[in-house]
Amino acid sequence: MTPGCSCCGGNFKSLEQYMRINGYTMAELRRQIRCDLGIKGYEERLTLERTSPAILAEAADRDHGQIEANYVQARAILFDNRKAPEYYRDEQAAAAGKETQARKAWERLQKGDTFERVAREMSDDTASAAKGGALGVVRADVLGEEVEQVLHELEPGICSGVVKANWGCCIVMRQKLTEGDVLSVVRDQAKEVVEAQLYQKLRTAREEADIQYLDESLKPIVATTAPSSRPN
Repeated sequence: MTPGCSCCGGNFKSLEQYMRINGYTMAELRRQIRCDLGIKGYEERLTLERTSPAILAEAADRDHGQIEANYVQARAILFDNRKAPEYYRDEQAAAAGKETQARKAWERLQKGDTFERVAREMSDDTASAAKGGALGVVRADVLGEEVEQVLHELEPGICSGVVKANWGCCIVMRQKLTEGDVLSVVRDQAKEVVEAQLYQKLRTAREEADIQYLDESLKPIVATTAPSSRPN
């Protein structure tokens, strides 16, 4: 954390220190808090308007086919070349080592070990490994084109063999996409639309505002094309 950073806290010891470092008066601080709360409330209201059960159900019914074509519910055991200690010295050796690990994981699965246990013990992705390899509902291309093609070809509940990608290797399992999963995708897409619209409104408001800079050094730098200065 950096002192003066209002977004992460900055290890401030007191409100007075925070105000002094960031150049706030109490009136300015209160105005900033009101603005932040107002924007957050406005965003929440827009989100609620666009994610009502009726709207979500209509969107899910309309976009069901498109979502099934682009999203999957999946589990994965990941072997990332960049996680190998020798990656920056020898990329080929790193890739070979990770492929060997992936083959060992596949052997365990072939002998009857569970996907969840192998993922927890061998996957390089700690976040999904802790959940037995569960990625949740993700875009089918999240792991690259090679893996996307395999996911589309898999029947739910069946895991692939070792799949090579440009970042390493993986073993994936596709699971059935439920109606709840489809609704989740629709809800996330609606939130993204709201965030984009809000960002554009704030950007437009800033461009139209008459901003006065008390400190000239804070003015944004505008690139200009200077005439060439050739000697006569």
